[in-house]
Amino acid sequence: MPPNPQTQPIFGYKLNVASLLEQHARGRKTFTRLAVRKGKFVVQAPNLPGCNLSKVNLWEIGLAKACLKKSNLSEANFMRADLNGADLSEANLWKIQLCKANLAGANLSGAFLGGANLQGAQLSCANLSRADLRGANLADADLRGAILDQTIMPDGSLHA
Repeated sequence: MPPNPQTQPIFGYKLNVASLLEQHARGRKTFTRLAVRKGKFVVQAPNLPGCNLSKVNLWEIGLAKACLKKSNLSEANFMRADLNGADLSEANLWKIQLCKANLAGANLSGAFLGGANLQGAQLSCANLSRADLRGANLADADLRGAILDQTIMPDGSLHA
């Protein structure tokens, strides 16, 4: 889906991991906000590069357009999460649960997804270049338009 010219992503939304976990435990699901600046809609997404969310349960969390570059999300539960357009480049996503998650347009370039469960995940137009998917479950995943340049596929073969 092409970006709406009236909606521009703005990173830098201040949120730390402890606050995110606390608010999610209290029932908050969506952390991406829509604001109006100078008469235009802007998307304010959490900026958490390099964070450690290993083994956390963030089922159905909304982190659309969030920056999680180089983060550790290994063995975390992100089932049915909204990570549409999120930056997960070079992230450690080993054995992450992403069943039915929305990763459309996400940047997963260079990410390690070994053993990840992506069953039924929406990966259309996602950038999976140089990602490692060895042992990942891609059953019923939507990969239409995904970039698979130099991607290591679940069977260990290299997609050219």
